Amino acid sequence: WHRLKDLCFFNSLIKALPRYEGRYEESLVSDSFLPILNSFEGLRSLGLCGHDVSGGEIVKMSLLKKLRSIKVKSISDVYSLLRALPGFDNIEEVWLLSVDLKDKDLEPLTRMKNLKSLRITRCQLTPASLSYFQRMPKLRKLMLDRNWTDGEKQRFRRAIHGCEFEPVFDRRYWRGFP
Repeated sequence: WHRLKDLCFFNSLIKALPRYEGRYEESLVSDSFLPILNSFEGLRSLGLCGHDVSGGEIVKMSLLKKLRSIKVKSISDVYSLLRALPGFDNIEEVWLLSVDLKDKDLEPLTRMKNLKSLRITRCQLTPASLSYFQRMPKLRKLMLDRNWTDGEKQRFRRAIHGCEFEPVFDRRYWRGFP
């Protein structure tokens, strides 16, 4: 465990069976577990998820000063984490999945000096968010799952060469299965 570099608590089974999302907790990790993770000093990438994990408690982790990548999904109080991230020059990659982000919530990320890769899915971003992404000085890879027009997606791809769009998850398909 001491040589462990990457640790992610996302449950791939829940992702593979999207009709169960929301019915089951994806992870049993909670804020009380975070101090234990601080002892994993070799970690460079950490993925945390679930409503029992809060951005405010993640910010208190000393491990955050060593990570290159932080990935969060469905956590509570993501805004505390977003406000603190510009203070961590070591972080180069951020994933924000299933957190209720709006365009204006991206502002703290524009102050991250070394942010190179950003993935944002299942949120409320609009095409107007482009102005925030353009202010991220080192951003080279952007992954979004927005259901925008082809023209809007092209505008993003022209402005940010490493911009990709993954398919938008459509819950209606899974509702047809028992």
